[in-house]
Amino acid sequence: MPEVTNRMRERLESGGIAAGMGIRLLASIEAAPLMAKAGFDWLFIDLEHGKLSVETAAEIATAALSA
Repeated sequence: MPEVTNRMRERLESGGIAAGMGIRLLASIEAAPLMAKAGFDWLFIDLEHGKLSVETAAEIATAALSA
């Protein structure tokens, strides 16, 4: 598997601001690529306050690796 770049860490370590978003209702693997294209640096998958299952969260996280 190729090395994953942590854009959030890079921005924060360089003194910048890292923008991100939490999701709790969007149960689609398209969430990660969509947010990456919008310029977000991180994504929080909220399993406590929404309808997402662990399986869906795993699929979104896997999609985020290539986004």
